[in-house]
Amino acid sequence: MNEAKSSELFPKPVVKAGFVFGAASAVLNLLGVIPILGIFFSLLNWVVGVASGYVVVSTVGGSKEKLPDVIKHTVVTGVIAGLVSGFGGGVASVLNGLLFARVSFFGVYYTPGLADYIGWFIGAFVWGVVGMVIWNTVGGVIQVYYTPDKLPASVRVQLDKVVAFLKK
Repeated sequence: MNEAKSSELFPKPVVKAGFVFGAASAVLNLLGVIPILGIFFSLLNWVVGVASGYVVVSTVGGSKEKLPDVIKHTVVTGVIAGLVSGFGGGVASVLNGLLFARVSFFGVYYTPGLADYIGWFIGAFVWGVVGMVIWNTVGGVIQVYYTPDKLPASVRVQLDKVVAFLKK
């Protein structure tokens, strides 16, 4: 596999993967506003984070011997994807507050104000970054110990397509 230089902090495939998977995660965050289906979309969001780390490590050529580089690449991808995803999550949080504005606390209704919306946006943004870094790192470590040759052929074909796209 085409390996990224270990001295380079932001290799092109790592940055590209961050934006691609971050955008996918942001869309899932926005779809998470849909009642009842939001749980499904949030679970898919975790899968996107793990897949992002797995794909990045497959793209840059990670191994057990290069575990520090694996962690470095997955954290960089997680931060980039998290910034994009966090923005989508913040917008989704504000949108959720606007759609379902009245909140009941033990029978007392409360209408959120501007500070509530700002707090929701910041909270979702921070959690988007932290969550993506965590799940990207988990996905990268999984790739090191569960290499692509152990995957089913159909999944391996799709992985090869994504890796080829990231190397362009």
